[in-house]
Amino acid sequence: MPTPAPPPGPTTPAPEPTTPTTPAPTPTTPSPPVQTASPALDTPRNLSAAIPAPITGAGTPGASVALVDESGSELVTVTAGADGRFSATIPGDLLHTGMTVRAVQTVTAMRPSEPSAPVGPFLLPAPTVTAADGSLDARLEDADRDGLADDLYLQLSGEQGRTVAVSVDGAWTGNLHVLTGPPLLRVVYDMAPGAHAIGIRYVDPATGREGRVAHVTIDATAR
Repeated sequence: MPTPAPPPGPTTPAPEPTTPTTPAPTPTTPSPPVQTASPALDTPRNLSAAIPAPITGAGTPGASVALVDESGSELVTVTAGADGRFSATIPGDLLHTGMTVRAVQTVTAMRPSEPSAPVGPFLLPAPTVTAADGSLDARLEDADRDGLADDLYLQLSGEQGRTVAVSVDGAWTGNLHVLTGPPLLRVVYDMAPGAHAIGIRYVDPATGREGRVAHVTIDATAR
């Protein structure tokens, strides 16, 4: 008789095929932008000038140059020329007694520079304005003879030969006044009774540059 075949033994499952893995790329950290070199400011000729000359200095050609005060507030921004030189006039509304000025420049794709060494402090003397009697209390008059006491006389004082401009309640009148020696008496028409904010500053008619604004509040009363 033929010998019976042995019973089949346990089977071992074939291993599953493995898929080769590609290692994940290592992330790269971009290099931080290079910092712009600091500019240099020229020493002002006269820190006591009523109307400061433009601030000048040297930096990187084509750089954006911001002038900032001692608190870091930006005053004005200009672009350095092809030779790296720059010049900037600070608006009169941003001038204040004792201020110092630094320059920060930025080149495209680079970080802003550290601030330059400061120039200043600037004294920035300003003219003065009061009511006609030298006080800050005024009685409204009928200066234009229209039958209404609603005109305010102002007394303007300052450096002889200088030109000044006056603002009333935040708006400049557009008139220029030359200080010829004694205080000038000027009138603002059609004013309501009450407190009025008056500003005054030196201006240079030839260049348009401005000095620091001095502010007072004059209390005007009707007759």
